[in-house]
Amino acid sequence: MQVLLIRFSSMGDVVLASAVVSWFSRHQPDADITLCTRKDYILFFENDARIRTVVAYEEILLSENTAKLRDIAWDQIIDLQNNHASNRLCKTLTCTGHISRFDKLHWLRFCLLYVRLDFYKSAPNVLQRYGAAANIPTQAVLQPTIYLDTSEHLPGIFTHWHVASNPLLVLIPFTAWKNKEWPLEYFASVGKTFADKGYQIALLGSKCEQDKALQLARLIGSACKSFAGELSLMQCAKLMATATIGLGGDTGLVHLGRAVGLRCGVVYGSTTRHFGFFPTGLPEGAIFETPLICRPCHPHGGDFCIRLKRPCLGKISPQIVTEGLVALAALR
Repeated sequence: MQVLLIRFSSMGDVVLASAVVSWFSRHQPDADITLCTRKDYILFFENDARIRTVVAYEEILLSENTAKLRDIAWDQIIDLQNNHASNRLCKTLTCTGHISRFDKLHWLRFCLLYVRLDFYKSAPNVLQRYGAAANIPTQAVLQPTIYLDTSEHLPGIFTHWHVASNPLLVLIPFTAWKNKEWPLEYFASVGKTFADKGYQIALLGSKCEQDKALQLARLIGSACKSFAGELSLMQCAKLMATATIGLGGDTGLVHLGRAVGLRCGVVYGSTTRHFGFFPTGLPEGAIFETPLICRPCHPHGGDFCIRLKRPCLGKISPQIVTEGLVALAALR
């Protein structure tokens, strides 16, 4: 059975798509799954025994690689991207079975964002909608899982710094959208509290966030170290897999952490559960949010706040988050 699974981006969405891969691996082991995703995310799956092959979307734009997909008579094509690019790709392929697509619920999102009418009610979350697109039974429990690459090790700077017997808190303070970023001083407050409890604190982020991460590390103190820009995505996953608990915003690294077993608290600002990306199932998570009439204000987060001071984030106190993380850590 030849199955093509399409999810180009973003990282969190691709990580969540691993739940579909897991289900096929358990319930339809005869399925030969080909995953088409952006080249940045191939590393999560290239050594994954659940998948026959991974194809970079950027490479299939070349005629030679497109031909490789065209030569296969697909029994099932699951388009979890469902945009113009993925639709164009599907039109070039041969499918003897069914081409199914992820329902993005655009109309419900439009009504909520621009008319302020909530028709979501009990709308399924993203995992459930992925399952529906893949014709997975509605009662199935879908669990995103990323298997760690054993050939890639954490750098010596981490192993020399982290004391294995000490609990580890991972902070993921940065996101692509400013309306999703909890204030740095709030992260610092939480970090200092956990440092006083004997935790070591690791900061994750990209190269462009190194300066802010170093600033945050200085605010927290000697128990904190920034790894922003120093680790690959797979190394970030490995670090999170060793941690006791994590805290971050609504971002792809948080989804990645959960997919490798990290219990994580998530601070939500401009986005809400209506869009379907709130943590569900295992590992246990904690959600921190402020109910405001202006939420959600943007389908992805946004950078401009009409109220200027982002009260959706500012009203979530470090004390509340700390208490939630302490309860989360106690579950281990």
